[in-house]
Amino acid sequence: MTNVLRVGVIGAGTIARFAHVPAYEKNMVCRLVAITDINEKARLEISKQFNIFRVYENAQEMIEKEELDAVSICTPPNTHFELVLECAKKGIHVLCEKPLALSVDDARMMVKECQKNGVVLAVGYTLRFYPNLEMVKERLMQGKLGQLHSIVSVYHHVFPKTRWIFDPTVSGGGVIMDLGSHVIDLHNWLIDDEIDELSVFADFDERLNVEKEASIILKYKNGITTMMSLNWLAPQETEEHYIAGSACMDIADGFTQLRHKHMFDVYKSGYKALFRDFLHNMISPPHKSNPWQTEIDDFISSIVNRRQPRATGVDGLKVTKIIEQIYRQKTTDRLKSSK
Repeated sequence: MTNVLRVGVIGAGTIARFAHVPAYEKNMVCRLVAITDINEKARLEISKQFNIFRVYENAQEMIEKEELDAVSICTPPNTHFELVLECAKKGIHVLCEKPLALSVDDARMMVKECQKNGVVLAVGYTLRFYPNLEMVKERLMQGKLGQLHSIVSVYHHVFPKTRWIFDPTVSGGGVIMDLGSHVIDLHNWLIDDEIDELSVFADFDERLNVEKEASIILKYKNGITTMMSLNWLAPQETEEHYIAGSACMDIADGFTQLRHKHMFDVYKSGYKALFRDFLHNMISPPHKSNPWQTEIDDFISSIVNRRQPRATGVDGLKVTKIIEQIYRQKTTDRLKSSK
């Protein structure tokens, strides 16, 4: 491995153009040397926009011809398994967009192969890199919230424009796989324990062939309960996380952060305290970083410094296990209700 890491990006869609490619361009320890996409228009547009001269139609060809140290995989979920295994066998470090895999067996094999070949496997769970949620994690570790009791997340988006997301053989599922994987990983990260029980209520739309909204409750082995509301039908995008402890409740407005307002609210316990201290307890994160830049920087740093990335393949496997349980229960409940 050279001093400057040679990076390739697989997939030239929105997440590559908006997040991965610009972040690699700004990282001083790596150089983005090639990109691949089966869509000619997409790969030529991103090539022109970012002056990437080595462009491929076929990911395998790029992996074979370019001496890459690392790749970002920004393709639909059903492609992740084979691409990760191929990169691992070549000794190429991988940042794979979420969800890691469509099944627990696939995710387990991906983790195993990367470990066997000594390559980093990071997963694109970007909520871990939001400045306000980084602050929540720090405050939890410092004990400033007291004993953690519960987390409630609201993650509502407008209707997706991407068509393949409605094909479960490609996407793995609907709003649970798309938005829920992010929230489940966030809760796992903040709580740092395994789940014990779960309940799910989902609206499966036969016209879409996937669920478009869902409410999920997770109970962890340490007794902490989390809830999440997931929706693709919102008139506007909303992302809020309520982290309740015995001493304090932190309220992080994730979507505000995405709009670069970076507002982070801390409400002390009790109604009187809430109203009295409302203006005095609004805290801005110490830095206003782009979470995707932080994610890419963490990935590159994990390679250079031979350490684990913040969101590992094992973390991705844990999320896949929970989602598989959710879909299993959702399917059983739907069969019961149809009788």
